[in-house]
Amino acid sequence: MQKTLPPATAVRLAQTPYDVREVKAGQNFNPAAKQLTRFFDFSQTGGVIHATSGTVLSTIFNRSTGFAVVGKGKDRFTGDVALGIRGTKFTSGRDWFSNANASLATADNNSAVHSGFQKVFKSMQPALKKQLAPLLD
Repeated sequence: MQKTLPPATAVRLAQTPYDVREVKAGQNFNPAAKQLTRFFDFSQTGGVIHATSGTVLSTIFNRSTGFAVVGKGKDRFTGDVALGIRGTKFTSGRDWFSNANASLATADNNSAVHSGFQKVFKSMQPALKKQLAPLLD
């Protein structure tokens, strides 16, 4: 049976990572949007995934922000995983530094990607793997 995410739920999943920028890493998170909580449980997945954007100073001083959320499927989505990852926020100076890092980098699959994206993604990759591993087993 094909399971299609309702459009309102997809919109909320895409918006939620922008809403958690200031939520502390690992803090329990449960979105207020009924569209999401009806089909996915975010409280059992380890909280918000943080990443570091900006300059090397952001990395040195561990200035990370919420960049992703992971939800465990329930109801008709049992066995599925919801993953929302945000892009850069126009009002964030640190995110603009990542945007300005516009050269190309090589992703794990050997594809060319925006180097600012690659740096941010690499900073969240360990936490992302940790949260996804038990859900994907």
